[in-house]
Amino acid sequence: MSTPTRNHHKVTCLTVRASSTIAVAVFGLAGLLKAVDVYEFSRLLTLWTVIPRPLAPVLAVLIPMLEVGLATAWFARVGRRTASLGIIVVLLLFSLGATWQFVAHKPIHCGCFGGGATETANMSDLGVLLVRNSIMCVALILSLVLSRQVRKAPVYKAGAVV
Repeated sequence: MSTPTRNHHKVTCLTVRASSTIAVAVFGLAGLLKAVDVYEFSRLLTLWTVIPRPLAPVLAVLIPMLEVGLATAWFARVGRRTASLGIIVVLLLFSLGATWQFVAHKPIHCGCFGGGATETANMSDLGVLLVRNSIMCVALILSLVLSRQVRKAPVYKAGAVV
């Protein structure tokens, strides 16, 4: 591999790692902010008409635990690939649920970062949410693909004849 190509690959790897780290940090922070006030997050979940009302308190505890747990596993490098896939699945499921809520029912704030959201929202909120989640998913998918390529790449030893 020539030097410009190798440098380009290093920059790409660094960019993907940085963006996936930011994505996981945002994901984990969202979980922490929800966990700070579980009661408020539960109240926000009751506003969602696509979520059965009796499930709101249970989800208000499970969702932050899942988000913080997956982010912690990713940062601790404990099953990083599995944690990445878990985060992607959670983001996609949430995006699907939010789209369903906005299109089939009334638009409301997602409560992604804990309390303080009101009942009213508009369709631009859905666009921002979908763009944010898409960027996070793409960063994690690229990270997964890149880590797989790095594992398969041949290792060259100094002084070895190629």
